Amino acid sequence: MLEGDGVFGEVLPTVLDVIVERLPYTLALLIPSITLSNYIAYKLGVEMGYRRGSRGDIAMLAISNFMRATPYFWLALVFLYIFSVQLGVFPLYGAISPGKEFPSLEWFIDYLWHYTVPFLVLVVRGVFTFMLYVRNSVIDILGEDFVSVARAKGLPEKAVKSAYVARNAMLPMITVMGLRYAFIIDGAILTETVFSYPGTGRLVFEAIINRDFWLLQGVVLILSISVVLANLVVDLLYAILDPRVRSSR
Repeated sequence: MLEGDGVFGEVLPTVLDVIVERLPYTLALLIPSITLSNYIAYKLGVEMGYRRGSRGDIAMLAISNFMRATPYFWLALVFLYIFSVQLGVFPLYGAISPGKEFPSLEWFIDYLWHYTVPFLVLVVRGVFTFMLYVRNSVIDILGEDFVSVARAKGLPEKAVKSAYVARNAMLPMITVMGLRYAFIIDGAILTETVFSYPGTGRLVFEAIINRDFWLLQGVVLILSISVVLANLVVDLLYAILDPRVRSSR
């Protein structure tokens, strides 16, 4: 537990050292899982929007609504029970087995062995949570006038789908992805706690349990900065991808 004499500036370097020590584990877990889950959610969402009302769409809606209502820690426990307890394929906790030295191929393989199940939990939960945003956006876009005009011009449906519908459906996903990356410093608190994964999410949980207010303040400070920067990047991307934003300036 970090201790301070009331002057946050004197404690901040120590807080940052603790966060920086844990941050690489969280970045290695969350950046690939967020990127992959958003990509899959985007692709599936576009297809669901185009095939709305079909059996596949209804089935995916049911699964998505179930997964959206499923807490991360419950899904993590289910994956842990199946893959680690019943099948015994992956370890129960941690990121590295004792005695593994970094850097080495043996260390990297062992890390991937511990990494797989938490990564799958975050990807599966992210896909089924965020593809509904894309689906609903696609359904709205299909009713827009510019889509009807593009079809009236005789453009192939594949071109309409890629150039008009899918591209515009990307905009809400940029906002969602920006916010997910903004809160990356927070880590996957519940998932990291279930798997005892030594990331910043686990660090935040430990700080709360130990009432380490200095550490929590440091995390909140860095989190606030990351949210501001992420919003700035999202605004710049909107200006690049959406001509309406550029024309309004």
